[in-house]
Amino acid sequence: MSGHDVVEVSVIKVSKGNAVAQLRADLGASAVFYMGDDVTDETVFRVLDGPDLAVKVGPGVTAAGERVQDPDEASLLLEVIADMVTKDRG
Repeated sequence: MSGHDVVEVSVIKVSKGNAVAQLRADLGASAVFYMGDDVTDETVFRVLDGPDLAVKVGPGVTAAGERVQDPDEASLLLEVIADMVTKDRG
């Protein structure tokens, strides 16, 4: 699979989406947050639903439900999420 300045090669059919789905099952996660900027992240965006949060960083067609414009906005989003988690624990 081709991406931004990378080519992923595998001998078995595996994707980031398969990996995230397996991690969810192994950990018993009730929700997943995933943010990515590459076409290879689309396999994850397609397996997320319900309470999950999928965020595309940058332009382009995407299956993600949300989008930020650039890495600076991605960083701000992570700060907001960290603040929310910290407040919930306090």
